Amino acid sequence: MKREWLITIRKSQNMTQEQVSNEAFIDRSYYSQLENGKRNPGIEVAINIAKVLDFDPRLFFEESLLKDLQRDKISISEYFNKLSKGKTLYLYESTEAYISNLILFLLSGVKNDSLCFLIESDHTKAVVTKYLNKLSIEIKNIYFINKDRDVDLQLEQVDSMIKKYKLKITNFHFWSLDEQSGTLAKLTKMLKANQLNIHYQNTFSVSSYNAKELSSDNYIKMMRKFPYLMTDMEIVLSPFYDSGKNFKVFPSFFRQDNTN
Repeated sequence: MKREWLITIRKSQNMTQEQVSNEAFIDRSYYSQLENGKRNPGIEVAINIAKVLDFDPRLFFEESLLKDLQRDKISISEYFNKLSKGKTLYLYESTEAYISNLILFLLSGVKNDSLCFLIESDHTKAVVTKYLNKLSIEIKNIYFINKDRDVDLQLEQVDSMIKKYKLKITNFHFWSLDEQSGTLAKLTKMLKANQLNIHYQNTFSVSSYNAKELSSDNYIKMMRKFPYLMTDMEIVLSPFYDSGKNFKVFPSFFRQDNTN
């Protein structure tokens, strides 16, 4: 099927196929096939064309993601409850949805007898703790790490708690916000030093970022690192992740029903 949207954007820029292909460093025939829908671009080609024509490169991949709407669906809550391992990239827009999904994630960790870690702010910690207390949820195996404070000191405190109570945990849940300081890596190293058997098969992590603050280039680069991409209402299999090196746990699309 022709990519009419791509043709419209090119013509609105008063550019020929030859001009676009030259500036994007690809053959004109290849570009023509992209417009005609006969081929799909790779990541770098999509980014180059998007820069030339000034649009979001994710447009190239919306068509394939929309096809997933026809597949089996499951709520985010059920997804969290059933998934016990893997990595998910969460790009949120609504703070309310963010908190809701975070709480669902922690509840699934408690249900799974996991050791849960939340790398966030004190404000979020207060909101989450208040909600969990209302539900009478015991939070002894939920550890909060303030990403804006002395992380090393906080990890030392967690280390002492683990040694004190001689925790023997076989499952781990990690949730982080805007994780760029290496806190998660330090945390994992500390847990292994305590001889806790932590590995990919028993670790479930969600790395969250504000979608409005993430550029298209970074958006795509990050999707290369995570098998699943989550928004406020849905979860899809990342179109850029190298699935040949990993495994699929669920169908590729999960959608949360809108109950508002």
